[in-house]
Amino acid sequence: MDFHSLATYLSQCSSTAFLDVVSDFHLLLFLVTNEVMPLGDSIGLLLDAVKTSNEDLAQTWKKSEQWATIEQLCSTVGGQPSSSVGYGGAMGGPSAPASSSSMWSCLHCTFMNQPGTELCEMCSLPRG
Repeated sequence: MDFHSLATYLSQCSSTAFLDVVSDFHLLLFLVTNEVMPLGDSIGLLLDAVKTSNEDLAQTWKKSEQWATIEQLCSTVGGQPSSSVGYGGAMGGPSAPASSSSMWSCLHCTFMNQPGTELCEMCSLPRG
């Protein structure tokens, strides 16, 4: 799974309860193991919510800075609903055009990429 797959998955679950969405094993595995947005100890609250089927606890984690960042990353790659739909996705901003003749720094992870590439070699998010 990558952030594009996550964005697609979340957009397909827009009318589903947040706890049901985040209870998916593959989603949880991705959240725990992704290197673009390491969650460290902050994932514990979400895991407790899933383990105890506690929607209120899941909603508390949904309001966290970590989830907001994940939603922003998803909105950057597309596929996620706007905040007025379903469980509350993220809204993306415009991307600035970049020159393809020199090294470019990823706006998401700051990795320096080779010229001529459109996706970051480190985090796979789009150039822009």
